[in-house]
Amino acid sequence: MPASSLPQLVGISTLLGAVFTLSFAINMALEYVIGHRVSAETELNGLDVPEMGQLGYPEFVFRPETALKAA
Repeated sequence: MPASSLPQLVGISTLLGAVFTLSFAINMALEYVIGHRVSAETELNGLDVPEMGQLGYPEFVFRPETALKAA
């Protein structure tokens, strides 16, 4: 390995370590303050209305399976 590669490897590893550390710290602070996830109830109901304020597929209607078998 040429001698000029060693400073580059040190610089790359320092940059990766700094970026990882800062990203981890920022994500932990965000998780503590506002959280990354929605509640389980909101997740089960769907995120269209809470995220966008409208239904993503308004023409889609849930129907019971018995209605489908009778048709």
